[in-house]
Amino acid sequence: MVLLLSCEDRAVAPIDPILSVFPLHKGVVWTFVESHLDVRGNPLDTLLDSLFIKADTSMYGENWSVIYLYGTDQLIRNDRGGVVVRLMSNDERAHTLFKYPARIGDSYGFPLPAFAGNNPVVMDDDWWFSTVVAVDTLITVPAGTFSCTVYQLSPNPSHYYLLEFISEGTGWVKSEAHNYYYTPKVWLITNSKVLVRISG
Repeated sequence: MVLLLSCEDRAVAPIDPILSVFPLHKGVVWTFVESHLDVRGNPLDTLLDSLFIKADTSMYGENWSVIYLYGTDQLIRNDRGGVVVRLMSNDERAHTLFKYPARIGDSYGFPLPAFAGNNPVVMDDDWWFSTVVAVDTLITVPAGTFSCTVYQLSPNPSHYYLLEFISEGTGWVKSEAHNYYYTPKVWLITNSKVLVRISG
């Protein structure tokens, strides 16, 4: 006698891959030319600036990298929803910094660190907001030409915002700080960073 057994056919949803939006490992350095601009767009000064991965670590059962970003050391990693960060002090939650893949109009909130003395902390009432304003935007900088997703980051309400130009596999390509001037009533770029090279 032959006994045949069968199993119910159930479709298994595929797991979204984790995209390496940023190259995140110790030794990676993004080098920028940074310019501060006057109200006419003329450079007041120009200097070299950099962001770099300081260390690789394992926390909360996950692999993270350490980067000095927005005024303090933060943990950063590529995740299925994009690039996520968390503070190294009181922050037990990971927050999406750059949603990826992204569509124009995607919007979400995330906290920037506040400071209690010298200690960075997350304040639930001090959130910024990110909105995707462009995708597949070609940007040419000294490091080359890149296809970028453009994120507008700002507190709410605000007379200030950042535009971050992010390219998959490279990360930061360009950053612009925009300020609102009441006389005349216009938005002007007051600071610009462009990628010169990425190494490591």
